[in-house]
Amino acid sequence: MRSLLTFVCALLGAFLVLSLLSCDGEVPVDPDAAVAEAVLSAKAHPATHSVTGQATSWYEGPTGAQGWLHISLSARLQPDGSAKGNFHWQWRSRDPGGRIFVKVECLAISGSEARMVGKASQAGNPDNVGKWMGLYVKDGGEGRGAPPDLIFQRWFGTLGAEAIDFCRAPQPEDPVPRELTAGNIQVH
Repeated sequence: MRSLLTFVCALLGAFLVLSLLSCDGEVPVDPDAAVAEAVLSAKAHPATHSVTGQATSWYEGPTGAQGWLHISLSARLQPDGSAKGNFHWQWRSRDPGGRIFVKVECLAISGSEARMVGKASQAGNPDNVGKWMGLYVKDGGEGRGAPPDLIFQRWFGTLGAEAIDFCRAPQPEDPVPRELTAGNIQVH
């Protein structure tokens, strides 16, 4: 019995070492767990304004690529004007899709609309870590008669100043937001 226990412990230890080495020394983060943790934190530390939710939308890109876009988000605007939170963006298609986990650095809320931008802290493509991405959402309200929630995202790459401008105000080149096919975004 003791030798079996020793074997199991050695096997678990080897698995842990290999897991950490495969992540270049970084402990992987489950995006859904991070969003859930941020929601719990938001409840414990009330903010001035917040945006939370999970959603799915059909995406047709400018190059003709099509696929499902899944987003989880939780961000809050602090009384001092700073933003805390994150969003996880994942695109699934027959073509190579992608995923990005973004730490929110700017959040602007006006009525039922929210704009947020931040830098990718994790990405399916390691070259995208540290690059900027923006998200616009509009809460259509609750209940059967409410209009659908709306969303669009924008990739800024290394253009941090443009990302912050997008967060602060609508831009002339902003696309028409698309309807969510499932999920619920709440802007408070």
